Amino acid sequence: MKELKLLLLTNNINQIGGLERVIAILSNYFAEKENQKITILSLYTKRNCLAFDFSNKVEIVHGNLNLKDDIKPYLRDTLSSNTHNIIFTFNTDLGLEFLRIRKHFPELIWIATEHISPFDYTWKRRALNLLVYAGADRLIVLTEYARKYYRNRFIYHTHTIPNALSFITDKKSDVLLHKRIIAIGRIEKVKCFDLLIEAFSLIAQKNADWKLELVGDGSQKTILQENVLELGLEDQIYFSGYRKDVKELCLEASFCVITSKYEGFSMIALEALECGLPLISFDLPSIKEIVGDYKAALFVPQGKIDELAQKMQWLMDNPEELQYMANEAKKCAKNYHISKIGKKWDDLLDELNCY
Repeated sequence: MKELKLLLLTNNINQIGGLERVIAILSNYFAEKENQKITILSLYTKRNCLAFDFSNKVEIVHGNLNLKDDIKPYLRDTLSSNTHNIIFTFNTDLGLEFLRIRKHFPELIWIATEHISPFDYTWKRRALNLLVYAGADRLIVLTEYARKYYRNRFIYHTHTIPNALSFITDKKSDVLLHKRIIAIGRIEKVKCFDLLIEAFSLIAQKNADWKLELVGDGSQKTILQENVLELGLEDQIYFSGYRKDVKELCLEASFCVITSKYEGFSMIALEALECGLPLISFDLPSIKEIVGDYKAALFVPQGKIDELAQKMQWLMDNPEELQYMANEAKKCAKNYHISKIGKKWDDLLDELNCY
């Protein structure tokens, strides 16, 4: 079998984010296969301060660059001194930098990956994406609607491979016991946690035994905490900060709410489903595609606070439906186990004659 030497190119592997979690899952999967050497090149870091767990078979190289540095000479020297045969890029900017030097590495297979919905970019950025991704050997997107977008614009080498779950558990939340709603993510404007707090405030008095837990940190946290105090809901709404034990948190909740303006592909949704949590989400195409035909989620038009409150109240009032949706959630999550998603990656590399 041909030895594969994969280079995963990213900006900052130490960051706490969905992309870094995806890189960890993917690199760990590849590292456990025979005849595969995995290197992560983190351009703008100096040392490991990792937020996620990596296999000891994964090599992490820190570029120690500054944001103002021209990365092309460094990248060219790094690629010249190694024998990598596949490079992965994880955003358009890094893809553009590699595209500029690609002529020096004609044998290197380039797999570009896109983790944000094309509809969430400006028209200028969408145009740049098309320019960059046209030069890749394969473009991997997370959803079918993103694949159709790029293929309709002549990027015919676009394929869909969803993200895999970061963990698998045999456990399932006792959704009827906990009376706790959970929302997880960066506490930034894009996540619209202010709308969730407002919606919960409409039904909080009627449901004094229910709690809302917001998990994460961000620039909006202090503002939201002040909002909770003004509403007099500090006994029902609380902030847990950034937590690594997402699985344990989900296993102690009744359902999960997602109020983002957009989601390229929600890892939080996957993790909640794996723990048997039903979802209530704004009407996001990526969440709908994740859930598919499973009756594991309720959807609300974007920004409709009254309807969000009504859907939460409906789940609180209908334990049989809540339990049914919890069972559907667990079934849905099996589609995103690494055994299934990893095979899609294996098939792609086989198609590229890498094996």
